[in-house]
Amino acid sequence: MLRKFLFLLASGLLACQAALAQQVLFLSTNETADSGLTNNAYSAFAANSVVTALGGIVDGRGWLSNTTALDPAIFNGKKVVVLTTTYVQMNPAQVPVLRDAILNRPDLTFVMFPDGCCQTATNLTPIINILNEGTGWGMSGTNYSSLISSPLNTNSLYASSFTPLNPMLGGYYQLLSNVPSDNALYLGQGAAPPAAGTRTNAYGFFVPQQGFNGGQGACVFLTADISPFAISTTQSNSIADVFMNAATSPNGACAQSTREPDLVASVTGPAAPTIGSPATYTLTVANEGATNSPATTATMTVPAGMSIDTASLPAACTAAGQVVTCNVGALAATTGTVSFPINVTPTQPGAVNVSASVTTVAGETSTANNSTTMAVAPAGAPDLVPSVSGPASPVVGTPSTYTLSVTNQGNLAGNDGNVTLTVPTGMTVGPLPPGCAQAGQTITCTVTGPLNPTATQSWPITLTPTQAGPLALQTDVTGVTGETNTANNTQTTNVTAVAAPAAGGVTAVPTLDLWALLALSGLLPLVARRRRG
Repeated sequence: MLRKFLFLLASGLLACQAALAQQVLFLSTNETADSGLTNNAYSAFAANSVVTALGGIVDGRGWLSNTTALDPAIFNGKKVVVLTTTYVQMNPAQVPVLRDAILNRPDLTFVMFPDGCCQTATNLTPIINILNEGTGWGMSGTNYSSLISSPLNTNSLYASSFTPLNPMLGGYYQLLSNVPSDNALYLGQGAAPPAAGTRTNAYGFFVPQQGFNGGQGACVFLTADISPFAISTTQSNSIADVFMNAATSPNGACAQSTREPDLVASVTGPAAPTIGSPATYTLTVANEGATNSPATTATMTVPAGMSIDTASLPAACTAAGQVVTCNVGALAATTGTVSFPINVTPTQPGAVNVSASVTTVAGETSTANNSTTMAVAPAGAPDLVPSVSGPASPVVGTPSTYTLSVTNQGNLAGNDGNVTLTVPTGMTVGPLPPGCAQAGQTITCTVTGPLNPTATQSWPITLTPTQAGPLALQTDVTGVTGETNTANNTQTTNVTAVAAPAAGGVTAVPTLDLWALLALSGLLPLVARRRRG
């Protein structure tokens, strides 16, 4: 019994390991009457040798119709996702999950056959919207209720991966407009290969990972039809063979880059600059395409709460309002890049965006990465300023109360720091308040935060002059976390000590005695007669 249990346990563990090793995921809507379309597609991929080499396929038939959104973790460990839809609606809950995986999983390849016949509003349209978001192409579809023999676009940069499948047979499909000629794989009935650098209509198209969502998304194949899997088992197997090789081969389409220029704009700099302190944001333009790019322009836009230092702009840049425009010269294919440091000073707090963009050049089709934004949140800083106030003319030997203070003149609370008062040798220090200590002629008081902007913290200090004359009281602030303005951290206050009054209090005014007064009174008539004579 125990042996049987262990056998079953081991078998279960092996099954789990096998499931975990499966690197291909098949997703579809819950089709029950699709004339074998979904099942034919599943069978073709499940039997494919490349799929087998990748550990097999996860059967997700019907999952796209579930009312509960798929767990994004289902894409972990996968290389290829095959997606089909036909008659049954895809539940809207699945669209955000697919969007995130398509736009943000460069480790995945999506091979998609959302049918152009039926339920296009819920099935094909959301997928096209996601792909438009990642490419900037602006595709739209036109329904054709007829059979199609779709020729391979032999002028496509990626055609070599698909030559074994030419033409593709199908019907009741959508023909998608505004597809770049390099990316158009399968064309409309009887259509000739389009010229390079043009836009065309496509029955099926391809986007390499490098050219999708600025290189952040998946490698994507899409044919706006599932009926090719109903034509024959031979074609179904050929589709699986061709698309799996294109997705996984080192020389396949997914491993190729774009032929045209591909300009990418980016901006870097501090995410939390300090209000009132200069910060540098760097506008960078890179050409990630396989063709040299011609000269163009790029812009950086800073929010109203930042001021641009126009005097320090690079020579190739000018500013108008909150927008800096820079001239971008020709950039070499793949490696060409240029950067422009832009100095700004935040003036107010709050979450804002710094944006960058580069103007599209001729032949460029991957435009979703031509612009970007960077979220920044300028933060304030404390600015603690010390001071001391009290009698300007203290009396020698008489204790006087001086107030040691610190005021936050910044725009962020100060939570720490020390305030010191250096007393000259001509003064002695009396008892200190709590929070203060003395070492020699220096009194140190600890800031107990938060000390909010405009707020003041004070300590009464008793000082007694021991000599008359000018005396200098020096105050300092140290150890304030986050403080950027230290120019006002030291202040000097001058006072003049005066001597104490003589002993006894009020000094007597000299007076004349009685005999002196009588003598003086006798002289006054003589003086008066002399003046009359």
